[in-house]
Amino acid sequence: MISVRDYMSEHSIFFPPNKKVGKVIEVMKALDHDGAPVIIETDGQKHLIGIVTLRDLVGSNPDDPVSKVMTKDVVKVSPDESIVSVAGVMAYNHIHHVPVVDDGKFIGFLTTTDILRACIENMVSENVEKVVKIFKSLDRNITVESGRIKVDKLVPTQKYLDSDELQLRLSEFNKGIVYPIIITKKNDKAYIIDGHHRAYAAKQRGFEEIPVFVIKGDLGITDAGDRIGLKIDELEIVDLQSQ
Repeated sequence: MISVRDYMSEHSIFFPPNKKVGKVIEVMKALDHDGAPVIIETDGQKHLIGIVTLRDLVGSNPDDPVSKVMTKDVVKVSPDESIVSVAGVMAYNHIHHVPVVDDGKFIGFLTTTDILRACIENMVSENVEKVVKIFKSLDRNITVESGRIKVDKLVPTQKYLDSDELQLRLSEFNKGIVYPIIITKKNDKAYIIDGHHRAYAAKQRGFEEIPVFVIKGDLGITDAGDRIGLKIDELEIVDLQSQ
């Protein structure tokens, strides 16, 4: 089971109840947040008393305390709940953020972006399992490990990128969603098995490194990369829908 604890943000911003609405708006705009918990701290512990969203703040008096406009009747979740069930609760209640509370104490914040990241990362894990299964069916002795790799070391094993998929990957990167690609290594080179669009997006966004799953073994796909002889930013972008 994938739990809330695995994907919640433990160090989210929060506001005390006496914080002025005008200042809350400034902070949320500066950090590009659209919701945050309202917290009272006692004896070093954080206790949730509400949540404030941009919807709460619209039209409010900038000099009022945030406690006057915050939502008090808040949906809360436990860190050990299934993220799938929490996603259902959020969808049913049309909410984009839920505070995480453990034994009466506020310990984190979960957003729809966190849930999207959980879905994507676990889809990637499933893709890795499929790739491993394929190579094992070909009697290849392989192992898998995770890590990070320099983007400039990546060697493409295909020539083209689909423009629509690339826009999707760039949009995910803009939201801070960076999930692993699948590679294999040979002679100090990293050959892409799956994730060319993500690798290209990482290069375009100036990332020096990207998370990877490394499949270790003699896969043969390295020959394709050597024949193509391209760098990641030399791939051709095409509109496959018009082909």
